Amino acid sequence: MELFHYTGKDAELSIVGGNSFWFSGYDTMNDTTEIRHIDDFLLHNLSDSLDIVFKRFTKERRKEIKKNCTKRGISKASTYQANKLIETLRGILFDGKERLPRAVDPFIMSFCSHDNSSYEYYNGMLSQWRAYGRSGYCLVFDRDALHDILSGERDSYLYNHFGIHDVNYGVDREKFQNDHNLLAELALDAALIESTHPDPESVFHKLIQEYLKCAVKFKHVGFREECEVRAVLSPASIELKSILEKHGPEISLKIKEIKNRPDGRRYIECKFRKKIPLKRIIVSPGEKQSELFHEIKSVVDDGVEVTKSSTPYIEHASATRALS
Repeated sequence: MELFHYTGKDAELSIVGGNSFWFSGYDTMNDTTEIRHIDDFLLHNLSDSLDIVFKRFTKERRKEIKKNCTKRGISKASTYQANKLIETLRGILFDGKERLPRAVDPFIMSFCSHDNSSYEYYNGMLSQWRAYGRSGYCLVFDRDALHDILSGERDSYLYNHFGIHDVNYGVDREKFQNDHNLLAELALDAALIESTHPDPESVFHKLIQEYLKCAVKFKHVGFREECEVRAVLSPASIELKSILEKHGPEISLKIKEIKNRPDGRRYIECKFRKKIPLKRIIVSPGEKQSELFHEIKSVVDDGVEVTKSSTPYIEHASATRALS
């Protein structure tokens, strides 16, 4: 399978010339609901499930549940309990809890997937050219080889999450249930224990893993046309490493440096010893296409195919200002 990364000229030179990738902090992405969008779907799903279960309990058990939920009715208690569980998950993973650092800090590099029988497979997607690849390129990578080269990062640096994920989009609740059945089941189990158990964290281990795996690849349906596949790396902080070493053996892996762009957006840079698995390059449409074509041909290896997009698109100055 091939993955398509749309980028401007300067970023392309960093990737191809520098043999490196930049991963952006999840809180700097252009989706304002990044990592959090799944919570609305999980909340409704879990609240409905808890409501059904609670109503099957004995009168005495329901009375105890309402007492633990500040004397609310059963339906409100279901929502209260579901929201409490999700807040606990987010506190442990992304927000930090009490004096503990956040466990996970995802950094993301985005790709598109195009069917190999589609026009976009050979010419790129117009919306992506406009948004990310204006006067630039679409870099096409082999997915398996990309996974292999990124896996090498874990030999040197301490990460607590790594993966290349097909993005799921929040279309409706029914699709969420079908796509996230395990997450829904684990959340229900944890919430039921939490309703009567003062220290539920012992049952959270499987839920935390599944919630993290689902949250980092769940996006708003408005981005569906991108057919995104994303590489996700979460570098452990020095504070988290210290905590791990306090309760276990010394860790020899290094801490990945988190850098800032001039505009303040966070990123990490991954430099590779092996050549990045670049298969081919599509040059963006526009007035400078021939110039861009010859520039990239002089930089890449002979084995990398370079083609021009056939999309008859030209960007006028007024359009550029409107998109800026």
